[in-house]
Amino acid sequence: NAGKAEVYGIEAESSFRITDNDTFSASFTYLHSRYKDFLGSYNVFTVPGTGADLTSITTPTNFAGNTTPYTPTYTVTLGYDHVFDLGTAGTVKASAFTTFKSSYYTDFYNYRDLQQKALTSTDLSLEYKPENKTFSVQAFVRNLENKRALVYGGYIAAGPDDILNWGYGTPRTYGVRVGVDF
Repeated sequence: NAGKAEVYGIEAESSFRITDNDTFSASFTYLHSRYKDFLGSYNVFTVPGTGADLTSITTPTNFAGNTTPYTPTYTVTLGYDHVFDLGTAGTVKASAFTTFKSSYYTDFYNYRDLQQKALTSTDLSLEYKPENKTFSVQAFVRNLENKRALVYGGYIAAGPDDILNWGYGTPRTYGVRVGVDF
């Protein structure tokens, strides 16, 4: 619903097969995303006299220059896979993948309380496949750092009080996954 926004960036991604058993991947993203013209409003509530009735006053504001929601300026990923060849017993694949995101806002107001600070999230896994590859067993851990990213943040003007709502991503999780190929 914004009047105008300016969005540009650059992304580079690469994957290198270092050996038959080793793969390295990396990506880098730079993103510039700002409102150029965005007329919005703050709702201000007043209590006239001593009654309980509320009067709403809308304060028009141009949010030009604010960052658009969920747009980290920098995102960097690194990944590494190594396959251990067990001969006729099959293979074990060890994987590590990490993502860094610079800080970003979850709202167009760019409130500090609705800002996700820069964070890193790392995933690890070990996967076994027999030589005939008819099934697989994988042990994994996601979000090794156990940092719960802010995935939702919103502002609501509700009567005389302003309400900030937050929603957070998944904490560290781990488990075992079994797959069957047929």
